[in-house]
Amino acid sequence: MVGFVLSFSLILLAVSAVHTGGFAAIAEEQQEEQIHNTERAMSVLAENFHDIERGNAPTRAGEFRLSGGALSLDRTARFTVSVGLDNGTFAETVRTGSLSYTKDETEISYENGAVLRTNDDYGFVSRPPSVTCRDGKSIISLVEIDPRGNVTSTSVDGSVLVTVAKQDSDIYYPRRENGTVVNEADMAQNVTIRVEESRHEKAWERWFAERDGWKQTAAGYRCEADTVFVRTTKVTVRILP
Repeated sequence: MVGFVLSFSLILLAVSAVHTGGFAAIAEEQQEEQIHNTERAMSVLAENFHDIERGNAPTRAGEFRLSGGALSLDRTARFTVSVGLDNGTFAETVRTGSLSYTKDETEISYENGAVLRTNDDYGFVSRPPSVTCRDGKSIISLVEIDPRGNVTSTSVDGSVLVTVAKQDSDIYYPRRENGTVVNEADMAQNVTIRVEESRHEKAWERWFAERDGWKQTAAGYRCEADTVFVRTTKVTVRILP
């Protein structure tokens, strides 16, 4: 009888441990898969932005499932691009803004052409921006988000529609004024990108640190290039519940 009671107790303890630990592991796995799905959905939206940036389409729209999180638009993120010349520096600061999904301690954002994911203090870039530094040439493409509509943040259940429309595009460097070329692309000596403000600053720092050609300086991330092109694309973004 004593042996039966002990055996039965051990079985109950084992079942209870499996039940508790198993369900916790399943819930954790489901949450992680949900975050991965959201990250993939943000990458799909980023491709829509990229299509507009390349001039392949004037507008794009995509569905975004919130899954208990919140989607928001803001104009916080700012970047400065400085082109070093023989006779000085040409600099421009752009408030790129961002489209961000937040849930618990995780934030996934489209910001300046990239998809970034931050958990607490750890961040990384899951889809790179349109920024290159190779063989003495650098091409930098900035994407500026202009939030429109009455809804700039939503946490409703289900899905929302995100629409993207091109406003305009411009070349920051080399510049023209009144039809006259002010500077040439191959007059540059270097180009520097500075992250002025971003909730994903560590993710940007990690990405630039892992890229060939970019060196961190006091002024930002520098590429030694004698041919530089800097362009910007401004888009209108709406969240439709």
